[in-house]
Amino acid sequence: MSAAPFTFVIVGAGHAGVELAFALRKEAAQGRILLVDAGDALPYHRPPLSKQYLTAGEDSPPTRLRPAQAYADHGIELKLGAPATAIDRPLRRIHIDGAEPVEYDTLILATGAQARPLELPLPDGPLAPGVLHTLRTLDDARRLRNALRAGSAVAIVGGGYIGLEVAAVAAASGMRADVVERQEQLLARSASADLATFLRTAHASSGVRFHLGATLRAARPGRDGFGVQLELDTRNGARCLHADLVLAGIGATPRTRLAEAAGLAVSNGILVDETLRTGDPAIYAIGDCAAWRRSPESSPVRFESIPAALAQAQALAARLCGNAAPGTATPWFWSDQGNLKVQIAGTRDHDDILVRRTDDPPSLSLFYVSNGRLAGVESVNNPKGFLQARRLIGEGAPMDAALLL
Repeated sequence: MSAAPFTFVIVGAGHAGVELAFALRKEAAQGRILLVDAGDALPYHRPPLSKQYLTAGEDSPPTRLRPAQAYADHGIELKLGAPATAIDRPLRRIHIDGAEPVEYDTLILATGAQARPLELPLPDGPLAPGVLHTLRTLDDARRLRNALRAGSAVAIVGGGYIGLEVAAVAAASGMRADVVERQEQLLARSASADLATFLRTAHASSGVRFHLGATLRAARPGRDGFGVQLELDTRNGARCLHADLVLAGIGATPRTRLAEAAGLAVSNGILVDETLRTGDPAIYAIGDCAAWRRSPESSPVRFESIPAALAQAQALAARLCGNAAPGTATPWFWSDQGNLKVQIAGTRDHDDILVRRTDDPPSLSLFYVSNGRLAGVESVNNPKGFLQARRLIGEGAPMDAALLL
């Protein structure tokens, strides 16, 4: 009797999970690859959901990660509408709703993250349906797209990347956009004050209004039951803000329930070592759900970016197939906000900063220098300069300002 084929099971068909499945085949993985996801939609790109997709026609499909036929062509079993419900670690089985348990040799959790819900104080009762939105999934984007109308007022709670991207879409589409942020700075956890100020000024020139240092005290149904009245505590006192709809853009939380229920270590993500392995030698985690130690001495960090998810998937595929993993890439991130292309790489650890700025067209680049080497870059509308800086960061060569564009 021949032995059963080696089985890889990947839970989660987002960017990380899909990339891993195809990367395993590229690395000549033999055996069965099963990719399961709770969603019904063919895996899709998430970045356009907060940008182009919001202004696309009602019947416009999302941008697919791969054509449907590609999965079959590469011997990847794609099982949609199939939420994984439990992991039986001793028997190496994954339980899937509506299906028989599947035995695995290697299990990879790519469960992603979910939008953090906005806890609104509602002293006068619930808001009308369709007023409060989050934006993480295709269904979220469809609901938000159907609610956005020219001339309407959109309140965005949270001055992060998703909030700024949607604010840019709303302002360009003839809507009033208000961004409410409890910190005194936009992007307070992820960007410098100089970059945040540049973006705020650019968005304000397009009509976006900002309420920084503002906390949400209460939300009440709007006039005649439509929309919402937001009561804010601001640095200039209390104020009331009317909106037709509210988008909560206050971050995301990793999906760790499955791992936690199986007894795997969890702390703001599924804890994994430098090889992306959990405490169980047969189980790995990648993407937004993984809290990754890049080295044995480092603290676990969640890298919530698509480039990081793809790099993790490619490295893990190589290791699982016994091949040399690619070198650790410089972490980077991008955000398209209307006519502003934001790109960030490396870290802001520095003892010197070089600045490149133009007014027409508006662009900004901040190059962070540490110990004579380029450590990081923040740029807006300078893609060539960003690519050059990212290469120099990766090389770790002595700094030469003449090379910076």
